[in-house]
Amino acid sequence: MPQILSYPSYCPNRFDLRALLLFYDNIQTIVPDEDQSHVRDFGRLTELEGFSEQLPVKFIDPEYGLFKWEYEKKTYKSFIRLAKQCSDEIPTETKKTIKDANEECFISANSNNLVEHLLLNGWSCIAKAKITPRTRENLHELGVLINMYELTDPATGVVYQENPILMPKPLCDFAVSRLTRDIAQEGNLIPATLKDMAHFASLYRGDIDTPDQRQILLTSLIRVSIPNNLEDIEPAAYWDLRQKYSRVRERLNSLVQSTLVKHDLDGSSKIEEFLGNTENVVKTLENEIDQVSKKIKPEWMENAITFSADTAFTLAGAYIGQQLGDYQDALAGMGLGMLSAKASKFFTTENNDLTYHIAHMRAKITRTTYQPNYEVPSYMI
Repeated sequence: MPQILSYPSYCPNRFDLRALLLFYDNIQTIVPDEDQSHVRDFGRLTELEGFSEQLPVKFIDPEYGLFKWEYEKKTYKSFIRLAKQCSDEIPTETKKTIKDANEECFISANSNNLVEHLLLNGWSCIAKAKITPRTRENLHELGVLINMYELTDPATGVVYQENPILMPKPLCDFAVSRLTRDIAQEGNLIPATLKDMAHFASLYRGDIDTPDQRQILLTSLIRVSIPNNLEDIEPAAYWDLRQKYSRVRERLNSLVQSTLVKHDLDGSSKIEEFLGNTENVVKTLENEIDQVSKKIKPEWMENAITFSADTAFTLAGAYIGQQLGDYQDALAGMGLGMLSAKASKFFTTENNDLTYHIAHMRAKITRTTYQPNYEVPSYMI
């Protein structure tokens, strides 16, 4: 099972988090030490804690020793060039306001008109610890960085990020993508996001390996195939659904790899070529998933069919045993019939097609009558 590094945010939103956890055992994100306690209190995480022995999201502190991209001359020149372009696009009056704001040292995100204006015009917040002091100084001189005090949830007033900085979004995307790449390579992780695929061009710098190909194909399918009401399912029902597909997660690498080979995507080593080919293939796979999911029977019908099959195998086994011997042989035949029923059910539900499993998952999610599958007490068996 691959270990993934989620980006660009501290923690994916509820839908993205749940969708990723359906396919991966756990995810890791880049969160500075001072903000980790805030992120652990996010509702979308705490609601899942009761169903897992440990939080399914782990945090990595962005240590400065991993900022390799800032010491790659060509890469860093590209970043500074982009910063200058962003600076040139800022009106003179706004630049003066930014300079005055920075002289206040730290400003609040919730009470400053300038911050509100910039957030509405293509700027984003990023953790201060994700940018080295040297780079922050360069950005400060270009007037494309504002130091802030903290970020709070407007609805609750709860702090979730301390000492962030505000920058034009293209700079944030560039910095976070390159930092993610450095940390992923150091920790043998695979970057993953359900956001805009434009990030990938910056992330992979032209070349892409097989593990990353698998991840991009899978997250592309997740975006178009998992229904939005996933985030509305009760936590207990969601966790039960996730447990049902634990065997699929175990086989995920081989499932995605066979899909890559089947659609001839594994030969694309350049990121631009791979993304273009993937976009076309995903549309085809999405249609396949639509067709398969419509054919999947409701769960109550599946249970009825399974019960009928179990009964038929058991009675057949008992009859054969009775024909061969006495009452004890009939009981033995009944046991053999039950084992045959279980074996039949196991082999008929095994499927090596990734689209089948995603379609099956989609069908489960979209059924509003879905209920957690509690174990039947032994005295009822």
